Amino acid sequence: VTPLPAMMHQTRFVEAACATFAEAFEHQPYNHDLKLLPPLDGSRNARVFTCVDRGQQSTADFAFSLECPPTTTPEDVCQGGRLQHTPRHTYLGDSVYAMFLA
Repeated sequence: VTPLPAMMHQTRFVEAACATFAEAFEHQPYNHDLKLLPPLDGSRNARVFTCVDRGQQSTADFAFSLECPPTTTPEDVCQGGRLQHTPRHTYLGDSVYAMFLA
C-alpha cells in the first residue's frame, strides 16, 4: 500500500519507415469478399503498425498527438484539431514522458 499514486515514465523513439514484415503487411492488397480473414477484408483508414528508429530518441512535446474526431471531442481538449497527451519532461538529461497511475 502506498499513500501516493505510482508514477511511470518512458522514453520514446522517433517514428521511422517500416521494413520487412511490417512493410509487407502495410502494403497488402484487400478484398471485400474475404469475410473470414479480417486483415484482408477492407481498405485501411490508417497505418496498422508504428515503426520506430531505436537509434534516435524522441524530443516531441507530447508522447501522443492524435487527430480529434470531428464532432465528439470538446474544444478545450482538442487544440488545433489535435489531442495532445503526456507532455515531455527532462529527467537526468533525457526526454521522458511521465504519468501518475491512479
